[in-house]
Parts: sequence; structure tokens; C-alpha cells
Amino acid sequence: GASDMSIKFLETLVVCPHIHFNNLVLISPEGLPQGTPTALPQSLECTAESLARISLDTSCNIVRAKMKSINRTEQYVLVDDGRKVQYDYLVLGTGAQFTIPIPPGAQEDSRRVSLSTPLQRDVAELGNVQPYRPPSQVITFDVPSAAQNVVSTVRENGGRTVVYGGSLASYTAVQALLEGGVEEITLVQPPGESCFSNKTVRGIVDEQMEAAGVVILRDTVLQGYSANEDGTLTGVEVAPAKGGAVETISCGTCITLQDKGIDMDTFESINNSCLVFDGRLVIDMNCHTNDPHIYGAGPLTKYKRALYCDEYVHEIYSAGEVAERLAQIILPIFDPSFPQPAPVDTYEVPKMSKPKIVFANLPGGYQYLHVGRAQPHVDLETAMLDPSYGRELITGDKDSGYFRLHLNQYHAVETVTCLTKDSFEVSNIIQLFGLHEQYLNSLVDRFDSGLIPDFFAYFREPWSLLLYHDRFPELRREIVELLGQSDQPGEQSISEKVCQMIDEDLTVEEKTRLSLAEEYAKSLAKTAVENRLFSYLTYNKYHLPHYAGQNMA
Repeated sequence: GASDMSIKFLETLVVCPHIHFNNLVLISPEGLPQGTPTALPQSLECTAESLARISLDTSCNIVRAKMKSINRTEQYVLVDDGRKVQYDYLVLGTGAQFTIPIPPGAQEDSRRVSLSTPLQRDVAELGNVQPYRPPSQVITFDVPSAAQNVVSTVRENGGRTVVYGGSLASYTAVQALLEGGVEEITLVQPPGESCFSNKTVRGIVDEQMEAAGVVILRDTVLQGYSANEDGTLTGVEVAPAKGGAVETISCGTCITLQDKGIDMDTFESINNSCLVFDGRLVIDMNCHTNDPHIYGAGPLTKYKRALYCDEYVHEIYSAGEVAERLAQIILPIFDPSFPQPAPVDTYEVPKMSKPKIVFANLPGGYQYLHVGRAQPHVDLETAMLDPSYGRELITGDKDSGYFRLHLNQYHAVETVTCLTKDSFEVSNIIQLFGLHEQYLNSLVDRFDSGLIPDFFAYFREPWSLLLYHDRFPELRREIVELLGQSDQPGEQSISEKVCQMIDEDLTVEEKTRLSLAEEYAKSLAKTAVENRLFSYLTYNKYHLPHYAGQNMA
């Protein structure tokens, strides 16, 4: 599969400096991706530019086909064109795809096996189950080309377009249709949690859709499809979720973007090869399946039930970080000198620290960016009720650009949300995640004093360029190490004293803080940190020429 996780995993192997892999094979129906279509949200993990730089097509064998079965005994994958692709180690990373919902009135003998929950039927019955086949004008974005060609597909079918779903993809699809000149659009949203936990963002986007003439039906569920005798779609049947009369919306195309599931061919390949499947492919802490030569990672997988962590699936984490961990597990097989991954307890979920990033083009010409800690979805209003939530800092509105920062209880940036019509430095804004507000030029004091009317302009000021430098995280790690060194053997370091204070009392008094600050000012650690900072600025002066050097300071 060519999911973001798979591509980042292959990239990690390809750029490994001391090992050359000459037999990497990628099986994907559409080959290597060419970036995410604008009709879909983006994780920014695999942009068109990054894919062009690594040029995987020169270092991997690309099999443009679909997996049909896995032969674990002879170790090969059978694809739909009849070829047998041999493997020594197989990584299943197909991801999850949008599926077409089955109307409640579908016949029993044409129902589809649900892949979102564990199977409740005899496995022998699977051979008699026929997939439900809706009219051909009912489509979904199960492959990138479907999203890429959505405007031409809609124009070819003619008539009104119905978009069904409350996912972020349903909003980006509406924007793609509006940009393509499609006028008659109806957005049908079933009940459930909104993809925008921030009500301000959702209000702005809904207002823009209504202004563009998009009809929005909220809390409405799909009941069925109407078609001619030749099977051509004529309408979509919907009804209020709380009960009411069924209404038929005449349309030429229906785009379903509500639920994601596992592709049927992928499921059958996994199930028929006796790999454990429980709604998703079951893996352990080290991404092993029940076959020592087959690994799994990404949205396709889940951890085994013995861990009691059903919510902590790979889908909520950064695809790049999941791929890095998978590479750390597999690389020692080929090179024993490669550093082993940090040991993980058999019943402990691996900790991930990188943020989950979502970027999307939304109706009204807005660009939406959300950077947040990887965690199961929690409604924003519910999260803010937690006393340890921290605080939010907001500037702008729908006209000037909405920018929201969430600082956690330790005054570090935990969430960044941007919504604006103007272009902005997306890669720079992402670097703010995890930084303490003091790194951001005493952000809280300046904001509370009314000195920051616009965060977009604030983070473009010259002082902030250091934050976006690629070696800045390394500088921060070195400073932490310096603070962990004591002035004299046997003495406590600054870091150890801070940890001791917090262990004794989580709330440190102001008098204790001042005493610690005075002690730091007299310590050798302060001189070492300043020298390291000036050394960093001198070494990177070519990129950071506007910062004062040691002589000027």
C-alpha cells in the first residue's frame, strides 16, 4: 500500500547512509502517489515536492497492481494481474479508505461485511456474501485519482451533486467542486462529532458555504438511492436522524465521504492467510502480526485487546513517526550494529511525541491548518473544562485571519489552529508545536499587554527566524544537557534542583523561583548556555545574519 506511512517508511530505508537496499517493492494500484489532491485533506507528510526529492521510483520496484492474497508458506503476494511478488519481509500499510454506505433497505444476500467492528458471523459464510453495488454515479475517494478527477466526473454525470458526510474531506470536496465551477451542491451531514472541534472555525466555514449557494442538511442520514431501470442514479433518499419523512434529493452524482474502512480485497487477503483481524489488522508493540515475517502499521492496524487501548491506534499519530519507529524495528534485522529501539514493556503502548498535522483548502478560499498533540479525539469544550487544560490565545477573525494558540499547563504550545484566506508560512507555524512561550519572545506577557494584534504578523518578525531553523531542536537538546551538569562534583545541577522542587510541591512559590534564578545567574551553567548559543549563531551566521554576535552582546 502507498499510504503516507508506507512512503515515509521506504524513505527511511532509502536514505539510510550505510545500507543499500536493492530489492524494495511497493505494491499499489496507482503506483507512487504524486502528492495529495486538493479535494482531500493533507497531512503534509508526503507533499509533491518531498516525493520528487527522494525519487522513490529510482530505488524501489513499483508494482501497479492490487493485492489479492498472501501465501505465508511460500512467502509471496498474489496480485490482481496474476503475478506472484516474492517477499522476505512484508509490511502491510494500505491505510483506510472511504467506503460507500449500505442503505438500510439493502437485501440481506447483498450486504457487505462490516470491517469497522469485529465480525459477528461464521467465517465460512464469507464466501456467500456479495458486495453491495450501488449505482455507478455513487462514488467515493477510495483512490487519489477519484479525488483528482471529481470535477470532470460530476460534469460528465450532470445534475445536482450530493456530498454525504461530516468528515473534513466532505468540506474539501465541496471546495474543489466550487473551484471547478459546479453550482448545484447539497451537503448532507449525519449526526455525530464534527471534524471541527472549534465552533468558531465551523461557523466561518458553514457561513461561507451558504454564501456560495451550498444547501446544508444537518443531522440527516442516508436511506437509499433512486435509479432508473438501466441503473443510472436519479436521486438520493435521506431522512432526519431523529425520525421524519424520507425526502428524495434529485441528483446526478452522490459523493460519500463519511466512514473509512478496510478495502475488501485487503481484508480477504489478511483473513484468508489466517492473520489475526479484529476490525483491523492486530499487531503487538513492535508492529508484529502473528507471522514473524509480516509487519503492519498505519490506519490498517490496531493493538491487541490485551492492552486495553482500543483508542490508541496508529491512525491518531503522525504517519512519519510511526514509519520511523517501524524502521527502527526492522533495520537491526539487516544491520546488527544499528541502534536498537528503546525497549517497550510488553503491555505498554509506545509513546509518540510528534504532532498530528492537518491542512485543508476549505470553502470560501480559506486555508486551514491544525497542529495538535496526537491523542484520541476529545471535544474542545469538554477538554477546556479540565483544570489542567491551560489557556488559549486568539487573534483575528474571518476577515483578518483566525489564529488560535493553546498553551498547556506548562506554558508550552500544544495546539495551533489557523484559518485564513491569505497565504502563510505553513512549515514555520508547524515548528511552534511543543515550544515554551518564553522561546516565543515572552509571548504571554506581550499578548496580555495587548502588544500582539495579529499572530500571523508576529511570527513573521525577524526575531522568530531562529525558531524555524532546522538545527534549532538540536540546540534546545544541548541546552537541556548543559543544565543537567553540576558546577562541582557531588553538587546538584540546576535541572536536578528544579525536579526536586517539583517533586516536593508541584506549585513552586515565587520566593523559591527568585532564589533559583539568582543561583542560576551565578552558576557555570549560565555561561555554558550563553557560549553555546553564541557558538550556534556564529556557525549558522549565513542563515541567521541579523542576530547579535558575542562581541556585540
